[in-house]
Amino acid sequence: MTSIIKRFDRVMERALKSSKCPGAALAVVTPEGSYVRGYGVRAVGTETPVTESSRFGIASVTKGFTAAAIEKAVLSGKLNWDDPVRWHLPAFRLSDPGADAAVTIRDLLCHRTGLPRHDALWYRTSYSRAEILARIPHLKPTASFRGAYQYNNLCYLVAGEALAAAVGQSYETYLTEALFKPLGLDITFDGPGLTMADARPHRIIEKAVTTIEPLRFGSTCAGGGINASASDLEKWIRFQLSEERPKETHRPQMVQPLDDTTLRLYPDRIQQTYGLGWSIFDWQGQPVISHGGSIDGFRSHLTLLPRQKIGFAILINLGFDGLVENIRNTFLDQFLAGPHRDWWKITRDDKLKHKSKTPEKPKFSKPTVRLENFCGTYTDPGYGTVTIHLEEKLKLEYAGISVKLKHVTRDIFVCEDIYFAHELHFSMDKLGKVKSLTLFDQIFPRKAD
Repeated sequence: MTSIIKRFDRVMERALKSSKCPGAALAVVTPEGSYVRGYGVRAVGTETPVTESSRFGIASVTKGFTAAAIEKAVLSGKLNWDDPVRWHLPAFRLSDPGADAAVTIRDLLCHRTGLPRHDALWYRTSYSRAEILARIPHLKPTASFRGAYQYNNLCYLVAGEALAAAVGQSYETYLTEALFKPLGLDITFDGPGLTMADARPHRIIEKAVTTIEPLRFGSTCAGGGINASASDLEKWIRFQLSEERPKETHRPQMVQPLDDTTLRLYPDRIQQTYGLGWSIFDWQGQPVISHGGSIDGFRSHLTLLPRQKIGFAILINLGFDGLVENIRNTFLDQFLAGPHRDWWKITRDDKLKHKSKTPEKPKFSKPTVRLENFCGTYTDPGYGTVTIHLEEKLKLEYAGISVKLKHVTRDIFVCEDIYFAHELHFSMDKLGKVKSLTLFDQIFPRKAD
């Protein structure tokens, strides 16, 4: 194992150097033994090292924990995978009548409700779980029920609340008592008053690696709110590879269509499906069970090779897209003794070759009406109220979020915020009065003055 460990270290050190990532952690489990190590520092500008016990935000890798907890409740007779959600959450509704009548716990966990992401309902907003649940019936689907895979964090919020109702404990309490303590995991949750990650999140701002404000999940904890260390994930991997593993979660449930980028980068891939909290695909003819996590300033990936009894987890504290995937791909090549490809070069060349060109918007010096004419209240039954007012610049207020607006062209503005960089399109009626704004792909009609 010594030679393999040296290769692990070289890959991780190269990754940190090429990306300027402050810190990372790695957990590897093989039949010969485990390897757990931290690299770099917890926060830029400090000397506090990342260790095997440093917690990172693991974002959507959380979904595998949520699904495993539900399987534990299924095995104890508290609920079933194919229970209608309404059996446990009587007030839960969807706008599509067919989905509303038939949606099950399983449907929530494999992303086939017909709902698209609608992440703006929970991301950095002040909405509670109860408020979000009350708004979901007003969200528009973009696919037929069970007709397409559409990733959705809100459905994990619902699944977490259904689990809590079934077991008579909060989501966080049940996972801690039923899953974490028996496995010896020192895992925490993000949320108001709860313990944050030890490693600090970072982002590249104006070419400099900068510490940013951590995201408090709270409402969508079941979809991405776990903080875990490499040491925790080493134990979790061993559990996932054992005979006691949550078997139903590893079984394919919904086809994930292979998009153009996937087909270019992985031309030998035959299939990709989604289980319950896990993606399942093939690599060099071998099955892989995997899930990534991405949120402000953190990236993570956990990968299992079930036939080989191998698993590994990668944690970094920089919002650098593609980095953990390159590390994962490199390790997969090494473990399966295939061609050792340079994934940094492959992905860089692909981005350069297929770089999309955003058409430039025509430039107009002024909006079509005076700035004060955009001020007012705009409402959507799903998202709630957006208020626009003028303080030298236009300013947007929405669900606890307050950002200034920058004029782009004509009646289009953009939010001046690194976390909330949405575009707003204002529309006029026949008399030239502002009648609505489009935000999050939703039309918010203006309330009468």
